[in-house]
Amino acid sequence: MKSLLFSFLLFASIGMNLFAKDNIQVLWQNEDFQFNKKPKEFYFMGQDVDSTIGIKIAEVEMNVSKAGQKSNLQFAFYTLWEKANKMGSNAFFMVDSQFINEEKNYNIQVDLFYITGEEIDEVINTYPVNEIIIFGDINTKNETKGKSFSLNGEKLTIMSYSYIIHENEIGKETTISVGGFTGTKTWIKGEQGKPSKYFSLGGVSVAPSVGMGSRGGGIGLSISTGSIFSLDPNFGEFLLRVLENNESE
Repeated sequence: MKSLLFSFLLFASIGMNLFAKDNIQVLWQNEDFQFNKKPKEFYFMGQDVDSTIGIKIAEVEMNVSKAGQKSNLQFAFYTLWEKANKMGSNAFFMVDSQFINEEKNYNIQVDLFYITGEEIDEVINTYPVNEIIIFGDINTKNETKGKSFSLNGEKLTIMSYSYIIHENEIGKETTISVGGFTGTKTWIKGEQGKPSKYFSLGGVSVAPSVGMGSRGGGIGLSISTGSIFSLDPNFGEFLLRVLENNESE
């Protein structure tokens, strides 16, 4: 187990170093902001968050290769998280995301904030509940590659760099399975106010681990049940604003 953990951490470290070759540019930084302790968290701030919440720390722009082994969306977010924490930021707001087809790059603009105390609770209270978001492969050069899976017994195919959103009804159970009888299966029960769940069917194995609806934590490992990877929700919300909805949904 220790050797597996070391391999994952080594993989994450290498990935972050490779992504550093791409462009993460600070467009503006609040030079008056000072902090004593580097935060570990990185909370997603959506459109429903009060615009007066938090202190704006910086404006950042990233260019992320779509199908490059040296820099993918996973390590881009991982690197952004670490960079933001070093600047004293523990939250982010997605300003804009565009895919530049000629360059096969995502151009992503993010505002970084520092939030504390009651502000963190206010942000958490805006997070979606009882949704199941399933992503296709986000680290492949084959853009037409599809992944077959079953959702509550219905056979579906999700394309790479896309996602499906499923509403999980309260009191009912949603089943996701990959690989048939001998494959992998996970169950999610719908409960009042239950935080949404984010999964990937390929292309990730290491991801930040702060969960929505909770406080504390830092960059860590994702949880995998075979071919179904459980993603950090803040990373999931980041992906939702970068990728396209699955056409077969």
